[in-house]
Amino acid sequence: MRATIIRGRRTALRLLSACAVGAALWGGLTAPATATTTPTPPPPSTTAPAPNAAATTDAATAPAPTETAPTATAPPDTPTPPAADPAPPATVTPTPTSTPSAFEVHPQLQARWAAEGGGAGPLGQPIGAARCGGPYCYQSFQGGFLNAVHNSVDNTWQTFVVRKSSGVTGPKWYELDGAANFDLPLSDEVTLAGGSYQRFRAPDPSLGYLSFGYIIAPAGKAPYAAGPKESRMIDIAAMHRGIYVPHTGPYPVFEVFGFPDAPATCTLAGGGCEMTFGGGAWRFLTAPNSTVGGYQPASPIGAAYVARGAEQSAFGYPEGIPSCDASGTCTWTMEKADLHLTRGVVHAVPPVIRSASRYGAVGGAVDEAVCGLPGDRCRQTFERGVVYASPTRGVSLAGGFYDKWRALGGEAGPLGLPVDDWTNGIGVSWQRFERGALAGSGSTLFVVKGAILGKYLEGGNATMGAPLGDEVCTAPRGGCYQWFGSGLIWWSPAAGVHTVRNDGFRYRYEQENWAWGALGYPLEDIQCTAPKGGCYQKFQGGTLWTDLYGTGRMTRGAIGAKYASTNYAWGRLGRVTSEEFCYGNACYQYFEGGTIYWSPRTPATIVKGAIGSTWLADGKSTGLPTQDEQCTAPNGGCYQWFQNGVYWWNPNGGTFNVHDGIKAAYERMGWAWGRLGYPTSNEYFLGWTGSRQDFQHGSIEWRYPGSIRIIWR
Repeated sequence: MRATIIRGRRTALRLLSACAVGAALWGGLTAPATATTTPTPPPPSTTAPAPNAAATTDAATAPAPTETAPTATAPPDTPTPPAADPAPPATVTPTPTSTPSAFEVHPQLQARWAAEGGGAGPLGQPIGAARCGGPYCYQSFQGGFLNAVHNSVDNTWQTFVVRKSSGVTGPKWYELDGAANFDLPLSDEVTLAGGSYQRFRAPDPSLGYLSFGYIIAPAGKAPYAAGPKESRMIDIAAMHRGIYVPHTGPYPVFEVFGFPDAPATCTLAGGGCEMTFGGGAWRFLTAPNSTVGGYQPASPIGAAYVARGAEQSAFGYPEGIPSCDASGTCTWTMEKADLHLTRGVVHAVPPVIRSASRYGAVGGAVDEAVCGLPGDRCRQTFERGVVYASPTRGVSLAGGFYDKWRALGGEAGPLGLPVDDWTNGIGVSWQRFERGALAGSGSTLFVVKGAILGKYLEGGNATMGAPLGDEVCTAPRGGCYQWFGSGLIWWSPAAGVHTVRNDGFRYRYEQENWAWGALGYPLEDIQCTAPKGGCYQKFQGGTLWTDLYGTGRMTRGAIGAKYASTNYAWGRLGRVTSEEFCYGNACYQYFEGGTIYWSPRTPATIVKGAIGSTWLADGKSTGLPTQDEQCTAPNGGCYQWFQNGVYWWNPNGGTFNVHDGIKAAYERMGWAWGRLGYPTSNEYFLGWTGSRQDFQHGSIEWRYPGSIRIIWR
């Protein structure tokens, strides 16, 4: 990642000049068409507003500084201009005069020309036709040169002047006579306490982007030309100090750093270049790989860099200038290592330490790196943390994580060394160590460890939210639990580790007294794959299910086992619709498809449908069911045994129970498979002498004290 950042930074530096001025001057900046009523230049290849029929408007390539507008080398992405206008002999220097010229002053230049005194001023009369193209419109005069620049951002024009015989930068520009491709002025001559300067366009095709130059005249020294290389160093110096780079006009970098002392020299190791400002107060370097950095040699961090060998040392060339905060801590990035000034002391930060991805969050170094630790690690302490790094990985420990870790004993504490940088989730942050993790919200952090930690970070995300306390290991049978924002994580030697979530069964589990109650420990996390969007979670002592309204319901014991035998909610009983109810020694529980009854003397049995409804209507007079409904009777009929009788259901004749003495006689006759067929009534009394029950093909009478009679029909 560091390499990516450096490459991105180098690319940004390489393109800075183009971004600073080129974007404003070339990026979609097409000069407006000429109109006689508005001072706007015509587009390229249109006739210039001059009475001379030979005067034409060309692409924006400036003339060399002669009395006419000669051809200069065209920068990339600009059309090649036509041959220069006819010029008088080079030995002739026209004297400014108010005598009208054969060439008109272009409307875009007239205001500035007039401000300079017009034909009677130092500029005199035009000596060639104006040329306009792209964002430029320029014209040569007897005593100087005017260039108007259009800024498409705010749709304004600025016009700059070069004076041939006054000031210091103008005469130097004319002296260059096109050398170094210094063509169009992009500012007027600016005079400061330390000297004067003027900014120009200086196309250099070898650079591949629009470049610039300066004519600089330090006080008491001869003026000199600073070309694209120096311009780039000046621009980057400005960027590192947060100085806005204007498109055109005065350039405030010299007010901050002072004037360059001389042109750049490129005799450093590997072809690097240097340039000093302000009498040596600032030194800027361009490395062979095009990175640029600067420093104040007299500053503590600059002096330390010089004392350690500067660019020829193990640090290499600087990549920027020292960055200092309000406390006086300064950090400085180099090609191969960094320097930090912290609490008045300078410390080196080796590459292995600065490779840590969160290295920038720990502040300034407060000691030198210590290497040779176990695992081929190095360690270095900083204002707000510590960094541990090996040749393959660097890990930063900072802020609340660093404070909590130190309070727990640091390297010698229960957590050991950090193994990952901290991670910020939604409402929670965490950092892993050799023997656990710290997690929490804000500065409130707790230790998460062991199996609970594995479950907590399962899938790489802390989906249970921030911990609300440390692990507690007072649960039954050697178990532990820990509270989190979204529920609890439980662990026991027998059941393993599982979550009980607030949005699942946490509150129902709490009603059963957690692991101390009938449910015991969870055996799995919540599962929401039941029919109709239902959820369930298995525990040692039962299973919790959501009913049709999302309420948690528990199945357990014999009823739970019977439910399991029917394939739970996927079977014929469907979802749970109630809790288990117990009366006397019997218990029952409702489901979508029936009811399960159980007692110590009867197995768990399902009662449902017509037989179940009739049994309930009869007041459960035959006792509890002793087997599930059987549907193997003739013609698709069903029957079910109860403690004191049998219920029969005939698809064509209703549901009736047969019990006591009549039941015994019916059994001898072969039940519904026999001659009598299905019952068609319940047993009814015959006064005090007995009772009768009717069947499809007859009746059975029982007479006191126990005789049986079959009546056929």
